[in-house]
Amino acid sequence: MSDTASTLTALLDQNKPACRSVGYAAPIRQRVGVWAAEQRALGRSWSDIADQLPIATTTVIGWTRLAAEATFVPVVVAGHQGASHATTGPVVISPRGWRVEGLDLDAVVRVLGEVG
Repeated sequence: MSDTASTLTALLDQNKPACRSVGYAAPIRQRVGVWAAEQRALGRSWSDIADQLPIATTTVIGWTRLAAEATFVPVVVAGHQGASHATTGPVVISPRGWRVEGLDLDAVVRVLGEVG
């Protein structure tokens, strides 16, 4: 399902937090951020995008950046290059540079989820 400005406006209105300091739920921010990134790719300005939603331009920009950080990025798996020590399990280097090795996949996901 592809979101539109009207569906996102309805979603934002239906889930408006009682207190501004609480903020919107992460899945809502993610959906708005993804949609806003799509709109930017079509050449729309930040202010034009924000004008279609009941949130500020700076909020749209921030949510778009957060959505981009949360997406998977393509990787290239290179062959063994003579590491100085053997590891068991996957070796993962996150987009932020965290290197995790020697853990099973579930543990890697937990660790990277904690450190961001």
